[in-house]
Amino acid sequence: MKKKNILFICTRHSTYTRNEFFIKQLLKAGNLKCLFYDHKYYFLRLACVAWKIIILKNKKKYNVVVVGFLAQPILPLVRLYFKQPIIADFFLSLYDTICYDRKIFKPNSIVGKLIYKFEKWCLSISDYITTDTETHLKYFIDKFNANINKSKIIYVLANTDIFFNQKKSISDNKFRIFTYATCLPVHGIETILRAVSELAHLNLFFTLVGPLSKKYQCLIDNLKLPNVNFVDYVEYKKLPNYIKESDVCLGGHFGITNKAERTIAGKTFQFISMKKPVILGNSLANQELFRDEYNCLMVPRDNPNALAGAIIRLYQDRKLLNKIRDNASRTILSVEKNTKTALLNLVNKACSKN
Repeated sequence: MKKKNILFICTRHSTYTRNEFFIKQLLKAGNLKCLFYDHKYYFLRLACVAWKIIILKNKKKYNVVVVGFLAQPILPLVRLYFKQPIIADFFLSLYDTICYDRKIFKPNSIVGKLIYKFEKWCLSISDYITTDTETHLKYFIDKFNANINKSKIIYVLANTDIFFNQKKSISDNKFRIFTYATCLPVHGIETILRAVSELAHLNLFFTLVGPLSKKYQCLIDNLKLPNVNFVDYVEYKKLPNYIKESDVCLGGHFGITNKAERTIAGKTFQFISMKKPVILGNSLANQELFRDEYNCLMVPRDNPNALAGAIIRLYQDRKLLNKIRDNASRTILSVEKNTKTALLNLVNKACSKN
C-alpha cells in the first residue's frame, strides 16, 4: 500500500508538548512534512509559516493537512491553498481566551462578536477537528455548533522520550513540592502562593518555576514565604531535572476561569509520566480521567486552604501518596494507547475521503 503524504502546519514551537505528540504520531502514519518556524514572537512565526505555505511546492501531493496548535489564525490561508481534507486542532478557543480568560475585549463588543464569527467560520472550513478533552468538545458544540461526528478527543499527553521515571539525585530527606506555570489566569498562581504560606510551619520545600517573582512580587513580599525556590525560567528539556527531585507535583488548574474547567494541564501528564503523585483542581475536564484519592488528590479551585490540606495529607500519608502515584501511571498508560489509536484512525479516515 502506498504511504500517505501528510503535511503538518503549526504556528507554535514544534517542541510545544501538543505539537510534539502530533508530530511523533503522524510520523507513524506516513510521509510527514512539517511547516513551522521556531521563534519567540508569535506574529513573526505566523508570518513565516504563512509564507512557507504560499511557496510550498507540490501542494496537491498531500493526502491530508493537519493544522496544530494554534490552528485558527492560519486556517483561512490553509483552506485557500489546500483542497485536501484538513484536520484542525482546536486546543483552545480564541473567543474564550480573548474575551473571557484574558478579558482583552468584552464578548458583546464589536471585536468580541467578530472573533466569535471568525472562530465559528474556522470550524466550518475544517473537515475534522480535535480537542483536548470531552468537556472542551462540548463547549465547541454548544457554543459554535461544531459537528460531533467530525470531532475527536486527543488528550495532550507527554513526550515520554523526555518525561520518564528517574531516580532522585538529591538524598537529603526533604519533602519537595514542584510546579511550573506562565502565570496565566487559568493557573491560579495566587491560590498556590497562599497555600504555600499556610504551610510555613512544616518542613516542606517548594520549587516554583515561571515569572512569579515578576508578576506577583508584592504578594510574595507580603506573605514572606519560607523554603521556596523561585526559578524564573527553565528550558523545556531541563524540566525533568526538577520534576524528578520532587515528592509531589501540582498539576492544576487552580484558577476559576472557564478554560480551567475545560482543560487538563499538559504538565499533569508530564508529572505522571515521571511517576509523581499529583494534586489537581476539581474540574469537569480533570474528572474525565482522574478520581480523588484514587489517582490524584482533587481540590476545589481557587481554594488555598484546600490545596494546603492536600499537600499535608500526602506529606503525612505515604501510603496514599504511593497509591495515587501508581494508579495515575496505569491510567495514563491506557489513555496514551487509546489517544494514539484515535489520532491515527482520524488520519486514515481523512485520507480515505481524498
